[in-house]
Amino acid sequence: MQYGSDELKEDALLEIADVYKNENNPTMQDQILQEFISKYPDSEQMDLVLYEAGECRFELKEGNQAVETLTSMLVKFPRSIYAEKARDLIRKIRKTLNNA
Repeated sequence: MQYGSDELKEDALLEIADVYKNENNPTMQDQILQEFISKYPDSEQMDLVLYEAGECRFELKEGNQAVETLTSMLVKFPRSIYAEKARDLIRKIRKTLNNA
């Protein structure tokens, strides 16, 4: 399978984001995901990126921004394989915000 340069760059950024996720560094993971979102808005992987960005914002205690990001993902990709996970996470975040 041959990749164009943008696909390689996208994959590289996602790999870097995964490294930060595995190192439990949500600040750097979020920074990489935000860079991906701004550079590759039409990426085929955007549903995953938005879901992970929402998770990241929740980890960073930015619940409202997390819900906004996850809702955006659901609006843009209602049939995504990550849709149900996004809905579950939104419910969890809202419960957390209501108990704060």
